[in-house]
Amino acid sequence: MRGDTSYFVDAEITRDGKRHRFTKREGDRLVSRTNYWHGEGDPSSWLCAAAFQRMRAKHGSLSQDDVLVLVAAAMQIAPRKLRESIAWHEQYVRWHDGMPEYYVLESAESEEP
Repeated sequence: MRGDTSYFVDAEITRDGKRHRFTKREGDRLVSRTNYWHGEGDPSSWLCAAAFQRMRAKHGSLSQDDVLVLVAAAMQIAPRKLRESIAWHEQYVRWHDGMPEYYVLESAESEEP
C-alpha cells in the first residue's frame, strides 16, 4: 500500500526526567512515494530509516537504542523489527548505490533494544 496511507501513532519515552516525543503528525510528514507503508505494522525500510534519522536528529541526547524504542512505538512495531529493517536498508543502499560507507545505525552501540 503506497501513497499517503500512514499508521503512525503518538509515542513518548522519558529518560533522565525528560520527555521525548514522536508525534503522529511528524511521522505522517515522512510518508512519501519512497517512504511508505506496505500495510499496518509493515513500514518500508526507507520509511524506517527516515523516521529513525529524523528522531535521532531531533533527540540527539538519546542513545541509539532509545531512539529505536521511540520510533518503533510510533510505528507500532517491535524495536528488533525496526533495527532489522534499517540494517536491510543499509545493506541495500551500500550494494545498489555502491556506497560502502553508508550507515544509519551505529554498530558500536547495543544490538538488543
